[in-house]
Amino acid sequence: GTYDSMATVIEPMSFPEGWKIYLAETIKRAVKIPVIGVGVIRSPEFAEQALKEGRADFIALGRALLADPHWPRKAKEGRVKEIIPCISCNECIGGRTFRNLHVRCAVNPATGREGWLQRLPPEKKKKVVVVGGGPAGLMAALTAKRRGHRVTLYEKSEHLGGQLRLAAAPPGREKIAWFGD
Repeated sequence: GTYDSMATVIEPMSFPEGWKIYLAETIKRAVKIPVIGVGVIRSPEFAEQALKEGRADFIALGRALLADPHWPRKAKEGRVKEIIPCISCNECIGGRTFRNLHVRCAVNPATGREGWLQRLPPEKKKKVVVVGGGPAGLMAALTAKRRGHRVTLYEKSEHLGGQLRLAAAPPGREKIAWFGD
């Protein structure tokens, strides 16, 4: 179907950051107009380096902004460690777009729900206990904390992230571990 033929257009998780910046660089040498570099650009450091080296005149972000719409502001303010990185899982567009489904993001549950999912402060701050430090537990704890509650997270194992470590074990899937980070 359509999804199968289009799947090769979207880079999989295993592709390195900025792997197609060479295309912008090549076009830039041939034209006298500004050229935009795009494609799996995850970090402000990579984007800035590509600009400094003259490989592109501008940098465009796609999936990175679905993972963290505040990416540009955090980069500008030097808060790079706070950026939620896109793990290139393609949950956002891989198949969803081609099946006319709403956009989603595996690392940002607010993506595609911004119109109705608001972080309103609670009327009464509470003590919240979250049992389990897997992806859902971590997100529940983070959401409650952001809303102003006092949160305690309990996890029986030595590591947070639940089965993320197992999911990140196969070759080319290492970026899944970033979600836990």
